[in-house]
Amino acid sequence: MIPNSGYGVFPLDKRLWIRAIATERASGVRFTQTDMTATFTSNPYIIEFDRSKPFYKPAMPLESSVKVTYPNGHPAAGINLNFSDQLGQKYTSISDNNGFAKLTLNTNRNSTNVTCQVKPAGEQVITEFVYFPFAPTCNNQSSQFTIKLGPTNSGIIKVGKFCYFEIIVNELTQKKIDMTFLVLSHGLIQHSTTSSLSRGFNELSIFVQPHWSEKFHLIGYYYDQSCDSISTDVLTVKVEQTFTNKIEIRPQMTSVSPGSTVTLEIRTEPNSDVALLAVDSGMYALNNKNKLTRI
Repeated sequence: MIPNSGYGVFPLDKRLWIRAIATERASGVRFTQTDMTATFTSNPYIIEFDRSKPFYKPAMPLESSVKVTYPNGHPAAGINLNFSDQLGQKYTSISDNNGFAKLTLNTNRNSTNVTCQVKPAGEQVITEFVYFPFAPTCNNQSSQFTIKLGPTNSGIIKVGKFCYFEIIVNELTQKKIDMTFLVLSHGLIQHSTTSSLSRGFNELSIFVQPHWSEKFHLIGYYYDQSCDSISTDVLTVKVEQTFTNKIEIRPQMTSVSPGSTVTLEIRTEPNSDVALLAVDSGMYALNNKNKLTRI
């Protein structure tokens, strides 16, 4: 409400338009700045289930991941979240700097559809997501395994660092299995490795390359002789956006007069396409929308 304004209640889901005008006393030049990032809403947060597979394997851990943002799209960090399922199990988690929060739900062999609900602490709005049990063609549950991010990883993975995974093999598995892992990104197999895994928890670390940005798929599989079939699992991992091609621009002079020619020295990798954009910085004082910062 705006007291004594006559406008009444702010319109729901509409944006607040703010304009600030500054006038330079010496020259009389006026500069205008606008902002439309504020949104009127009854719920301070938007919660979406992110990177969550719609299917799960009964008796295997089910990893659920959500992303919390403000109505203007900015990540909401440090938000306490309450999770629950239809079995009455309750969990808590806190969103990281990128707005991501994750937790692991326990399932059993007889689990049916798993309904996961999440809401911010102190709020009434509930977001719901339903997971469906995966029924493999082979009924041998001992062949099942699942891939999840390790506890030290959350949100968007950094380039140039190791990403840690947990591979959980069904406790019914009696012997070690040789599992192959593929990293698929941009339609190509970027990396492959094979590990000998035993039942229970296993760890896997992979060094994240820049050309895997902005996401890659980790595919794990092995041949199950008891069923004469391939047992597989896949995990999609988001990677920070990077631009590995270095570029350096050096002007030949520190100041120029209007209408004169400017000479630039550009250094970059061979076979690079370089585009230049020159904008008077005073234009951004009038309007900074669609400001080009990266491609």
